[in-house]
Amino acid sequence: MRIVCCTEADGRISRASSSFTRLAAQTGARPHLADLILEADRPSFARALQQVKQGHRHTAFTAGIATVAGTHQRFRWQLRLSSTGPFQVWVGRPEDESGGAADEQAADQQADQLPPQLKGSLCSTLDHISDALVALDSNWMYTYANKKACSLLDLSEQELVGRHIWQEVFPAKVGGQFYQDCQAALASQQLRVSENPYGPGGPDQRILESRIYPSKEGLLIFFSDLTEKRALEQKAQSAKKQLEDLQAALNASAIVSTSDAEGRISWVNDNFCALSQYSREELYGRPHAVFNPAHHPLAASADELRATLQRGEIWKGEIQVQARNGAPCGCIQPSPPFWTRRAA
Repeated sequence: MRIVCCTEADGRISRASSSFTRLAAQTGARPHLADLILEADRPSFARALQQVKQGHRHTAFTAGIATVAGTHQRFRWQLRLSSTGPFQVWVGRPEDESGGAADEQAADQQADQLPPQLKGSLCSTLDHISDALVALDSNWMYTYANKKACSLLDLSEQELVGRHIWQEVFPAKVGGQFYQDCQAALASQQLRVSENPYGPGGPDQRILESRIYPSKEGLLIFFSDLTEKRALEQKAQSAKKQLEDLQAALNASAIVSTSDAEGRISWVNDNFCALSQYSREELYGRPHAVFNPAHHPLAASADELRATLQRGEIWKGEIQVQARNGAPCGCIQPSPPFWTRRAA
């Protein structure tokens, strides 16, 4: 099992996981990490601290922990330097753990080939991306949180890094959808997307989308705040429903047709078809002159009607029309124009 602790710049332990606390209690719970390390291994720890001072954000060494009984247990220690606070996160894995020291040392050496300025640039970039980002190890301990994550979760980096997500940070989430999605992602090693409410509820509650990327080492979780987007979608759905209700009421009580800027029929409702005795297919794309009005010079007034509507004004008047069988069927009374944008 891994152990995790956070130390200040001078090596003083500021926070620790429960597994580390149990181990530290066996050695007298001394306040400095160096005091818990075997004397023979302290030079390795000192070199690791020196690398930190030189700008390394990732370093590793092997050291044993002394116990009261005089025995010791060796750990492969990895350092994760905080990006925003003056403290370090030390993750210890037992040296004899399966797949441990040799593989991690190779990975550490490869990571250390990156120049310090590039490592700092990467952390700076992660702190300025639009998404919130946190990292968890396989024991559910926070190992990283960028500035956006701290802001979105309303928690400081000190309240996250080095702490157990389910036991210390979000115990109320245990058993919920986000908890289940995180467990499933780690178990299946497949991406999971989870959308869940976050916050105290009411107007202050937010909707967060979590994209959970698993690895053998733990999870990377990207958060996005969807609160405003979901609110706009809800308003749009409500407006669409109101429009549909209005259209249904209009269709039930009126005879309606629409035309384009050239006067060609673009839509008619069922009442219009029934009264005119024409089908939609026969009407779409044709001018209203298809009704062959006998009592009004439609062609003569068409230019005036079109010019009036194109100015955004209401044309007042009536045009008598007749049905397919020649019987009078009513009057056309143009309404205010509605303009729609066309793609270029």
